[in-house]
Amino acid sequence: MGCGATKGDAVVAQGLPPPGSTPSNSCKVAPDFIIPEPKLEPTTPQKPTVVAIAGGVTPTAAAVELGSAISRSKFDVSEEELPDSPKAGAGSPARGSVLLQANAKRLMEESGQTDVEKVAKTMTKDPHLLILYTGGTIGMTATEVGYAPRKGFLPQRMSELPMFQDPQQPRGTMPKSIYGRYTTYEIKEYEPLLDSSSMEPKDWIRIARDIEKEYANYDGFIVLHGTDTMSHTASALSFMLENLCKPVVVTGSQIPIAELRNDGIENLLDSMIVAGHFQIPEVLLLFRSRVFRGNRTWKESSHSLEGFHSPNLPALATVSITIDVDWDNVLPIPTSPLIVHTNLVTDIAVVTLYPGVSPTIVRAQLAEPVRGAVLQTFGAGNAPEVKELLDVFREASARGVLLVNVSQCRNGGVSSGAYAASAGLVQAKVAPLGDITLEAALTKMAVVLGRGMSVEAARVAMRRNLAGELADQEADIHLMSLSSAAFIRAVGKAMGTFGQESRAQIQKALLPVLACSAASSGEISELAGIFRIGESPDCCDYDNRAPLHIAAAEGHKDCVKFLLEKQADVNIKDRWNSVPLDDACLSGHTEVCDILIAAGGVPSKRLSDQLFEACHAGEIEKTKLMLKCKSDVNSVDYDGRSLLMLAARQSIDLVKVLLEAGADPSKTDTWGHTCSEGAKDESIKILLEEAANQALLDSVGH
Repeated sequence: MGCGATKGDAVVAQGLPPPGSTPSNSCKVAPDFIIPEPKLEPTTPQKPTVVAIAGGVTPTAAAVELGSAISRSKFDVSEEELPDSPKAGAGSPARGSVLLQANAKRLMEESGQTDVEKVAKTMTKDPHLLILYTGGTIGMTATEVGYAPRKGFLPQRMSELPMFQDPQQPRGTMPKSIYGRYTTYEIKEYEPLLDSSSMEPKDWIRIARDIEKEYANYDGFIVLHGTDTMSHTASALSFMLENLCKPVVVTGSQIPIAELRNDGIENLLDSMIVAGHFQIPEVLLLFRSRVFRGNRTWKESSHSLEGFHSPNLPALATVSITIDVDWDNVLPIPTSPLIVHTNLVTDIAVVTLYPGVSPTIVRAQLAEPVRGAVLQTFGAGNAPEVKELLDVFREASARGVLLVNVSQCRNGGVSSGAYAASAGLVQAKVAPLGDITLEAALTKMAVVLGRGMSVEAARVAMRRNLAGELADQEADIHLMSLSSAAFIRAVGKAMGTFGQESRAQIQKALLPVLACSAASSGEISELAGIFRIGESPDCCDYDNRAPLHIAAAEGHKDCVKFLLEKQADVNIKDRWNSVPLDDACLSGHTEVCDILIAAGGVPSKRLSDQLFEACHAGEIEKTKLMLKCKSDVNSVDYDGRSLLMLAARQSIDLVKVLLEAGADPSKTDTWGHTCSEGAKDESIKILLEEAANQALLDSVGH
């Protein structure tokens, strides 16, 4: 690879030119070093393309070739990862390679970050860049009606500026850098040149295809773009170019390069230096000497030269006297080949909540053909606690519309569960996306929906950190929480460093609590790790509640199945003598109840007590579920009153439910009162009397 400061030798191998070719310091196209514009291809979405780069002969090249055999996309959601999957947790893919990140960081530190000599030593050849000029302010010239792009102007202007053209070198060659290398470049000028406000998904596809087509021939890519939708394009490319190993720098300017005082020269020059000399394997957005992760940015100002901001992630690099790269925040180098996603779904809505927002208007915004929507909510992800509005979201989710929750706050993000006002969105299956930007949420959804997966799988994919677009929600939002998967993994890893006696003591005190916390979050992989250490599936916390109690109460079907497969006691009792079936039933998780009943689960007396409360309150559905869980339909309270006596004071429908379940209509209480006495109305009284008479006849007949 021509680029110097790298994240590992693997990049050098993947950056080699095709076998038989020789690096060139000159441009391939003369005299204007502009790649001829081919006939435009149709932009019909296609299946993702896997691009395999010709390898070199170094040992690390062999490692890269081996890694290239792994073509599973980060967007793919396995059956084990779906909330309702019977295989959930059984071999879920790793969330990231700690070894890869550690090795990458070590190699970066060895290569140096700002030391010019060290960077220069890592470079194997002169870097060769492709500039994709899509339009935007940077290449505009003044006209009678305002600034407008002019074909051929930008390449010509670059050839006249000494920082872009060494007069002693072939055209398209920059002067020698402080790293001792000549950067060569070619320009592909799009037709037509677009103002970025006219940029559409088909244009993102075109850019991605151009990078795909030329991926083996260049060491880095520059995308010159207007500023209005620059963050959208940078975000889109970050998801469309999966397993990117080469820098793609998106830049532009607020003032055209044609003007005497402009920011275009500096932004373009910095972009070419960064792309040519620092192997940052990401889609970047460079503006005003700051190099951001593209999918973390938004346009902050229409008039400041510092037009872009990344509020939730610091700049990955700063261009000043030296170029300082924050390698700790740079994504690790992928070991799989480039996958290009060009099937984008555009039937996506943005719904901004505001005080007094009309449910009718929101329903119209989510109507067909909408397939997904980004909800811009208040603060930490809150929404009005208005039943009609939440019903609209529930209806949309039930119809298969993918809904995600993004904060209107640019700094910070959604902390699902932090406030009661966000509970309604969670119940409506609105996926919280942490500190993601609106631009990233929109473009990520376009790619995720384009994968053709189910809406359940899409929710999982949207919450997954695919390209550094969002922070680890567990680590940031639930800081030091025992339910944090990151915390559980860290504790498990740390135990390996203790002596046997100390480890045993820590396990005895901590692992049961961690197991219950993992069950609360449905973290099957973490539970499996805890059980591998030696903890029992029936371990209990301070309230004698086992992981099965917790998973059942939370409705985690996959987790319940996993625990039962691990031989967890289906009727284990807590300190209140409640069993897991009680928790599932009282929480309204019907499918979990079915799983537990099939495994031999039986309710405790607590559920029968709760059944009286449900009948007294006239809660028909809750009563049905409790009866389904085998609660005693003929149990009585302290006064000998039966469930039918309570139901008779509520509704005829509730009475019918109990009778169908086998309730005895002939029972009397301690004072000899019958079920029909005190009935709410005559129809209930008649029904109960007829049922009692029939029961009497049946008993005589027997």
